[in-house]
Amino acid sequence: METTYGRHVQSPTLLHSPSKAFLRFTELGGFQFLSNKEDMASTIFINTEIIPPLADRHPNLPNPKGISAKSGGTRLERGLSDLKSFQIDEDHLQASPYADYQNLLDLRGLSTPNRLLALALTFLEPIRSDYATAPYLESFNWHIVFHMLRQMCRDANFEWQEQEFYVVIFRSKLKQDVDRKRLGELDQHSHAEACASGGLLKYWFGKTDGRNRNLATCIWRNREDARIGGRGPWHAQARQAAKEMYESIDFSMHKLVVEDGAINWRLDD
Repeated sequence: METTYGRHVQSPTLLHSPSKAFLRFTELGGFQFLSNKEDMASTIFINTEIIPPLADRHPNLPNPKGISAKSGGTRLERGLSDLKSFQIDEDHLQASPYADYQNLLDLRGLSTPNRLLALALTFLEPIRSDYATAPYLESFNWHIVFHMLRQMCRDANFEWQEQEFYVVIFRSKLKQDVDRKRLGELDQHSHAEACASGGLLKYWFGKTDGRNRNLATCIWRNREDARIGGRGPWHAQARQAAKEMYESIDFSMHKLVVEDGAINWRLDD
C-alpha cells in the first residue's frame, strides 16, 4: 500500500466484508484498508498540509476572499474560516470544469443531503500526478471533501444520516492523432444532457499524461439518474466516436456510502 502521504500505523478497528476488501475513510484524515483475510487494518494518516488550492471563486461556493499564501494555518483551516458565507438555498452550482449555464447543476430539485454533498464536492482535487493509473480513492483529497461536508452540515443545522450515491470511473487512453476540439465538444454537450436530466452531483476529468492516459469520474445521486442522463443524442454520438478517438476506455461503477455523521465513508462494488 502507498505511504507517500503519511505513515503506516496499526489499528485495532475491524470491519469485515464476506466477499471483498475495500477502503474505509475515517474522520482522522486517513483511511483503512480492510480485508477479510487480515486480522488488523492498516491505516494511513494524511498530512493535512498536503492540500491543493481551493476551487476558483464561484458565487455558489464558500467565499474564499482573503485567502492567500500569506494567511496563517493550513489551506483547510483558511477555507473553513470562510464557510460563514455558505448558502444552502442557491439555485445553481458549477459542479464540473464547464461554466456555461447549461452545464450548471440545478440545485432546486435536490434534497438537502444531495445539495450538501454537491457543495462539498466543489473542493475535490487530485493529490497525486499519476491519477490516470493510481487507485481512485488514493488520488483525491476525500478527507477534505468530507471535512467540508461535516462543517456544512453543522452550519445548516442538518444531521447527516447514512446515504448512498453512485460513482462511475472512466480510465482512458487517447489515440495520438485524436481531434481534441471534437472530443471537447462531445464531452461538454454530453455533460449538458446529463445536467438536464438532474442528479449529476459532480463531474471531474484530468489532463492526459505523457502516454495519453487520463481519468474522469461522475458522482450521481443514484444509478437511475446515471441511466437517464446517459441516453441522450450527444451521448450516443460520443459512444459512436469512441472507437476512432480512444485506444482504450474502461469504466467501472461503484456505490459511495457516506455513513452517519459523514465521519466514515467507503466505495463498494
